[in-house]
Amino acid sequence: MSNIPTPKVPTDLVLADSAIAAIKTQFKSPVSDAEMMQAVRTLLIGLGEDPDREGLLDTPKRVVKKYFG
Repeated sequence: MSNIPTPKVPTDLVLADSAIAAIKTQFKSPVSDAEMMQAVRTLLIGLGEDPDREGLLDTPKRVVKKYFG
């Protein structure tokens, strides 16, 4: 275990799951899910990861579902 401190998030920036759900129902993304998943793949590649390896295959879909699903 490292001794790196956990960053503090201002409480006024923390949204409850119910607030996030309400925002999701009112927001329509200007880009498609496929475009967002490709963007996540690009980020993974930029971080030096292989988005086609077994542990990351579903990551783009999970990220899009988490924020827009």
